[in-house]
Amino acid sequence: MNIAYWNIHGLNEDKFQDDLFIENVCKYDIVCFAETMLRESPGNLPGFTSPYIVKPIKAKKRGRPSGGMLIFIKAKFKNVISEIKQNNFSIWLKIDGTFLNLEKNIFLCFTYIKPYINKDISELTFTKLENDISFFLSKGEVILSGDFNARTGGLNDFIQNDGVNDNFTDCPVPEDYTPDLPLERNQLDQKNNLHGNLLVNICKSSQMRIVNGRFLGDSLGYFTFYNSNGKSTVDYIC
Repeated sequence: MNIAYWNIHGLNEDKFQDDLFIENVCKYDIVCFAETMLRESPGNLPGFTSPYIVKPIKAKKRGRPSGGMLIFIKAKFKNVISEIKQNNFSIWLKIDGTFLNLEKNIFLCFTYIKPYINKDISELTFTKLENDISFFLSKGEVILSGDFNARTGGLNDFIQNDGVNDNFTDCPVPEDYTPDLPLERNQLDQKNNLHGNLLVNICKSSQMRIVNGRFLGDSLGYFTFYNSNGKSTVDYIC
């Protein structure tokens, strides 16, 4: 099952008439377009079901709304995948594990978290995400994919040296404690920000891992965002 996440920064009908766009999208079974800025789909993709829609957030004053997601699923998976929860920054899908010969269901979360506005809003958003992850981890396996506007350069997404009781003389860890594995991760973007700290803290608390910079095809942890001001890594799969 192939999954794609694409921050498309505005989606319109012209894309759905573009043969090259359709050809590339149809390579995947589940496709999430983020930051669509749309309240409804501009069209349908051949071979896919009607999309799940996360509506963008209205601007309080003048200006276009921000965020928004469209999630398309291949029609052959219509009875295997279902939406179970959404809010204004994320959507959760359940993938029937038996279809993939797995013992547990998979809970797939697509998210778009706006750039930093203030500390309280950022911390509240990531806390809500962490609570959802904790809930769905109790029911199956979790995959997290999205634009977090998080720069994690130089930050570990695991707890170092927590596998030996000698490190915890004042508060020994229980015998059934599962220590974190120190999996090194490469990343070309060496800067970090508040969202990056919040994201790696979620990884530490849930024992999830950032995939970027750890697998064949992205072993260096490539940049995921480019504009006239520079480049950064802000989009991740965990």
